[in-house]
Amino acid sequence: MHLAAFTYVRGTALNLEPESAARAVTGMDDEEWPDTQEAALRSIVGSGGHPRFERMLSMDLDLERGPRHLLAGLAVALDTPDGGADRTV
Repeated sequence: MHLAAFTYVRGTALNLEPESAARAVTGMDDEEWPDTQEAALRSIVGSGGHPRFERMLSMDLDLERGPRHLLAGLAVALDTPDGGADRTV
């Protein structure tokens, strides 16, 4: 279980450096840059040729969702008589 939590945190942290480098190059943060790409994105989605991509874009990408689901899963695994010792997470 600790490996799942460690991997999640490490994966998140590994994205911080490239984001910082991109910010230095573009002068925009991760919320400003997508706004500059909206027209191109709308033309791709509007073509109708990428329904899965369109569905993905319509999803609510709540950044709290990942950690919430990870922790909920760990809580379920730990809420067993053996403390989750027989489970591989």
